[in-house]
Amino acid sequence: MDVHKRTIALCVYNARTGVILDERGLPHDLPKITKYLWKVQDRHGQVRSCYEASSCGFGLQRALQARGISCEVIAPSSIPRRPGERVKTDRRDAKKLATLYAAGLLTIVCIPDEEQEAIRSLLRCRGDLAETITRTKQQILAFLQARGLQCPGKTN
Repeated sequence: MDVHKRTIALCVYNARTGVILDERGLPHDLPKITKYLWKVQDRHGQVRSCYEASSCGFGLQRALQARGISCEVIAPSSIPRRPGERVKTDRRDAKKLATLYAAGLLTIVCIPDEEQEAIRSLLRCRGDLAETITRTKQQILAFLQARGLQCPGKTN
């Protein structure tokens, strides 16, 4: 699966035969995704799914696991990229993920529980805010310096 905020591109790949059984795009709507994956599971047997770790988080993985569908999150750094491979589409990415996942060539990310994820998110937000404060102070000082103004004393 190639997961985005509004859409998900799916590629159903048969690892035994090496044949792509279906490719389609769906809205990022959990009931529709689950219904589709259950249909695939009814037709073709056990389904294993994966998607690339992104800003979408681990919510989809947790929801699919809770509904009995195997889902893993893949480290983006483990996906091989050819030099010169610049054209990227959701369908191509989903197809590439499916084939590499079936071959066992991808690294699976350890999924944090919801509390750990919340703590990580808070720490990232705090770090971003600290960087913003530093950058804003530097911009103000540069603005004042360009106009010949200086702060009195040793500190700004």
